[in-house]
Formats: sequence, C-alpha cells, structure tokens
Amino acid sequence: MKHTVYAVFIVIATTVVVSVSAQCPEGVFMAGCSADPCSGYTCDNPPNLTCRGYYCGGCKRKWYLDEQEVECLREEKFMA
Repeated sequence: MKHTVYAVFIVIATTVVVSVSAQCPEGVFMAGCSADPCSGYTCDNPPNLTCRGYYCGGCKRKWYLDEQEVECLREEKFMA
C-alpha cells in the first residue's frame, strides 16, 4: 500500500506543498532532507514543468508535465 505525506513550507509568504512518497523501492532508503530539493530551481528547457522532490536514495528533483515524468534539459537555480 502506498501512502502520501504532505508537508507545508512557508517562505516569505509563499506556501509550497511537497508530496513525499512514504514508500521507496526495496533496499532504497528514504532521505531526511533539511530542505525541499526543488526550492530555488526552475526548468528552462522545456518550460512549464513542475518540480517534485524525490527522497528515495537522496534529496533529488524530478520534473513533470501534468502527471508524466519528463527530463529537464536545462535547470536554473534562482534565489528564492
């Protein structure tokens, strides 16, 4: 059974909801990240992707178009 845990972070009047999968593949640890891996990142190519933190095996980012995972060809870090 897969469970979803929601965490809410408030940063300078901006609310970000992060969906964290409570179940990783067998043998892969759930990382305890001190920050959202998506915080401060945007995907420029292709544009309009949504970043979701992926915590299985480390603090990572995955990019999505609607519900489909896609590859971000050019990430840009910005100051939040």
